[in-house]
Amino acid sequence: MAQQLRFRVTTTQDKADALISELAGSPVIHQVQEISELGVYMHDDSSSADLPDDQVQGTHYIQLEFEDPELENRIRESLMLRAARADMALEILEKRSD
Repeated sequence: MAQQLRFRVTTTQDKADALISELAGSPVIHQVQEISELGVYMHDDSSSADLPDDQVQGTHYIQLEFEDPELENRIRESLMLRAARADMALEILEKRSD
């Protein structure tokens, strides 16, 4: 049964993208993606690199999926450590089982 963990970080788009890439490389995480939280945050799709908007702090909603519910605490601790190292504000929003 897939477990979902949603969280938000306050950081630049570049740092959020780097976090998503790092998480996607984890063998215990099956899927990670930036999402819009009930329409509160919509990412405007400007694909040019280093635009001023990419350098501004913003709120990024991220969802990840993992299989083993016993790994949840390790995943949360890892998220907190990564966020602290990258100077991001992190808030866990919810955990869901599908």
